[in-house]
Amino acid sequence: MQVSVDTTIEQPRKDVFSAFCDLEQACRCMHGLERVDLITPGPFDLGTRWRETRRVLGRTVAEELWVTRLVHGRTFRVEGESGGTHYISDLEFEDVPDAAAPTTHVTMTLRGIPLTRTARCMAWTDRIATATTRRMLKRDLDDMRIALEQVRARR
Repeated sequence: MQVSVDTTIEQPRKDVFSAFCDLEQACRCMHGLERVDLITPGPFDLGTRWRETRRVLGRTVAEELWVTRLVHGRTFRVEGESGGTHYISDLEFEDVPDAAAPTTHVTMTLRGIPLTRTARCMAWTDRIATATTRRMLKRDLDDMRIALEQVRARR
């Protein structure tokens, strides 16, 4: 499975990137997230681990995630495992040229790699899972966009 979603946020790239790296703020902004528990203390960095709890299809699901790649202000990768599948999520942040105000294009790509026989057998349901995942990820990005643009409007 691979899903890619994107959005454009009228805020400078450094501010958008920082907001996505602030796990507590992200939890307050993203309606799908119920809770974020930091496992490693300190700032968001390579190796940072946390447990994320969210509602998915009416069920509460908690997963441990960790940062495996980080280029400050540009991109980061988060990985995790669930249900016999290894997930890799890449977020990329780019300036939008010629925008009237500082604007950032955010792209999130999620790949799922089945690790177990059961996960490989379930791959046939990929279309349903992909559509559900795409909606969930798009809502997360939209929630962050709305929150960040409200900050801008208050200034």
